[in-house]
Amino acid sequence: DFPTAKVHLHSREHAAAMTRSHYKERERYLEAQWAHGPKWEVYTEAGDTWRGLPAVTRLRGLDADIGLLPMHGHTRGHSAVIVDAGPSWLVHAGDAYFHHASVEGGSVPFGFAAFERAIALSPAYATGHQWYSYALMANRRFEDGVREMEVAHRLDPLAHVITLSLGIGYDGQDRPADAAPLFAQGLAQQPQAWYAWRFRFSRELAQKRFDAAAAALLTALKDPATDKYDVLARFAPLWANPATREMATDSLIARGPAFAAVPLARFTRNDSVVIAVMTRAARDPEQIEVRSAWGMYAYPGPRLRADHRLQPVFRALGYPDVAEAGTRP
Repeated sequence: DFPTAKVHLHSREHAAAMTRSHYKERERYLEAQWAHGPKWEVYTEAGDTWRGLPAVTRLRGLDADIGLLPMHGHTRGHSAVIVDAGPSWLVHAGDAYFHHASVEGGSVPFGFAAFERAIALSPAYATGHQWYSYALMANRRFEDGVREMEVAHRLDPLAHVITLSLGIGYDGQDRPADAAPLFAQGLAQQPQAWYAWRFRFSRELAQKRFDAAAAALLTALKDPATDKYDVLARFAPLWANPATREMATDSLIARGPAFAAVPLARFTRNDSVVIAVMTRAARDPEQIEVRSAWGMYAYPGPRLRADHRLQPVFRALGYPDVAEAGTRP
């Protein structure tokens, strides 16, 4: 119907359609559908994020906030379309799920579940485990989520997003020695994975490697999304200077974004300061974007995650109650 239209899609979806290496792909993708020679616009995440998840937030050639949110699994490169609608975002999830109970909780009718299983790709497909891991973590099943990400990494050890996600998971379990080689590998593959530099800042702080932490924080400043954090832009360079570090620490804890304030409070102050910072963040709409598969749930570490004083904060950020989370699939 629109022969001159540009087709925006994930690089994995384009590769799946062009190679048709799986028998289900040979049934799904028909060469006649692109025999007219469409104009492909192919994307990878390249370190961009949306609400803390790997994403492509702007499509080339469009003067609008429309992006792609990878939801691989139904197909190799299946992606949702995200649209900034002003007060909220619209997410067209496509075939990421077939019944509302999959995301709202409850029982999925047998026919829907059977059909979804029938057309899904192999359980050995790494990206399916990756996104199931995110879902588990976002529902406060952090340990289960890390184990699922380990499966994804074994299946695809060269995918930088999976590698970095597992490193972030290990950080959230207070396993810096296991996280270090994953961060090194993932950031060598994709130096512009800005979200990972934020978590690397936390990891370096945990090990009292302040110069390395300063380098990670300054690198994270290159992320265009940090432009709105004036406090971070002002005090991060001061934090990198040992002579002004203590003053900058106080300022970032008091007014900085959560990804800097929470680790600083945790590793240079005490539990009460961490709880105060997270309580402040939960009241700030701009901080809600850090609620993701890891985000605010990973930063405090396993001991504070279980602290009863933080449970109202997690609820305010959109995480389910612990009892409810235990019943989710």
